[in-house]
Amino acid sequence: MNRYYNPVRTLEGPGSLSSLPEILNGMEPDSRRILLLVWSEEVLKNPAFSFLLDQKSGFQTLPFSFQASNPTVEQLFETYEATKEFAPAVVIAVGGGSIMDVGKSLCCLYGHSLSNVDALRELIVTKAYGTPAARWIGIPTTAGTGSETTCWATIWDPSQDAKRSVECHKNYAWAAVVDSDLTKGMPLKLAVSSGLDAAAHGVESYWAKGTNQSNGTFRHPDDYGEYGRTSGRKGNRPGGHGKREHDGRPGIQQHQNDCLPLHLLSPDHALLHPPRGCGQHAAGPSSETQSSGNQRK
Repeated sequence: MNRYYNPVRTLEGPGSLSSLPEILNGMEPDSRRILLLVWSEEVLKNPAFSFLLDQKSGFQTLPFSFQASNPTVEQLFETYEATKEFAPAVVIAVGGGSIMDVGKSLCCLYGHSLSNVDALRELIVTKAYGTPAARWIGIPTTAGTGSETTCWATIWDPSQDAKRSVECHKNYAWAAVVDSDLTKGMPLKLAVSSGLDAAAHGVESYWAKGTNQSNGTFRHPDDYGEYGRTSGRKGNRPGGHGKREHDGRPGIQQHQNDCLPLHLLSPDHALLHPPRGCGQHAAGPSSETQSSGNQRK
């Protein structure tokens, strides 16, 4: 028997963004203050967002553009500093995974007095968030991360050579609105990157330690390619070097980044050189990593 649960109310389909005012009214927030966090201000022309910016809507909305991939602790602190006095009750994050990470992180930071980046870093390390002071809604404009339905956010800390996680199980999104109309007009390179990212996440469910019966139902024998046959021996822990630990079913050899069999990719994919962090290692392990089991450089 398989059981599934996700606490995020999810609306999906073309035009579903028109339900945003209804969702906000159903939240009954403590105040009508909304932080509208976007990557591109072009998206503000959408009727659902222009409605929120209209004073007649009954909401007090602050639009804020954040345009950095793989946000750092310094960038998160700058955004916190710029928006904390507004004290939003709701954060609406519109964009890709980086926007989602910043939006959900801010909900955990509001209500805390953070004087500098070191104080923010300490809060992330100790995870003493308590109950988030704001709730958030995730509205993706790419297809890659699924971050709108998780409570984890990745924040980079290059000065400390660390990748940090803002995580709080009280910080799942109130709702996710997945409107495919918002993906129209994506640059080709971004479309390919997010598509590969989504495919990598999907394939991972076939061979991950927590795989279940439903995943096997949809699995095709040819979905593994020449790199996909494993011996059934347990490898390293998930996320480590070498093969992932699995239950003996066929799997895909995996290193630090998601990998896909070569035959799933067309020559066009390879030529576009997807950026790091977006399935760029999807072309399978190199001969060096096959022989050594070490992380690709």
